[in-house]
Amino acid sequence: MSSSKKTALFAVLCLLSLPVFYFSFRFAMADIAAYSVKYAVEDMDSGKAPMTLETVDAAEEKIDSAIGWWPQNAEYVELKARLQLYRAIMGFGTPVFLSSVNNALALHQEAIELRPHWPYSWASRSLVKAYLGEFDAVYFEGFKEASRLGPWELSVNLSLLEAGLIGWQRLDESTISLVVAAAERGAEHRPKSVAELLNRYSMKYPICARMSRGEQQVKACR
Repeated sequence: MSSSKKTALFAVLCLLSLPVFYFSFRFAMADIAAYSVKYAVEDMDSGKAPMTLETVDAAEEKIDSAIGWWPQNAEYVELKARLQLYRAIMGFGTPVFLSSVNNALALHQEAIELRPHWPYSWASRSLVKAYLGEFDAVYFEGFKEASRLGPWELSVNLSLLEAGLIGWQRLDESTISLVVAAAERGAEHRPKSVAELLNRYSMKYPICARMSRGEQQVKACR
């Protein structure tokens, strides 16, 4: 092969490789931006790190950057939704609460559309609906989908439990069963967290009376 043909072939290969390099670069930049956000959210969820406005602001700036690089990533959208929910919790009783909760709801819906088989978004959407006092078909749908898609995910079970405790008086028997099952499964992994939710909403007796009496469940109901 002549040198001119080799040069032309090399140029063609470079052109064909450009899209691969471009998208690989975008995905790498997105993951770098989102990496610390994942751990910040986990630490705030578990209580290892305090939930402060400064922490949420810093994490949201990074996740916005990640979404800018990779807008169709459902995990990044979900992380931003959770940060909006933290912002709402810190702003409870102020106008920030309602705007942040509605932002979280829209983001959870977007994440569901991007990845409908991901249980976290279904459970989180029901929890946000409960915070808004909207106990509608969308609220109930989340219990069924999240229980079906992620029955042993701790954060899913804790979100479903809290959503159910908030809307307890609105639940039908089938949804009550799903909430109790979420409490049982959550207790298997972290009975202390289940106990904290039951105490927060003064719902220990209604849930514990229906729960199985395994060792971890007993711990949650003490």
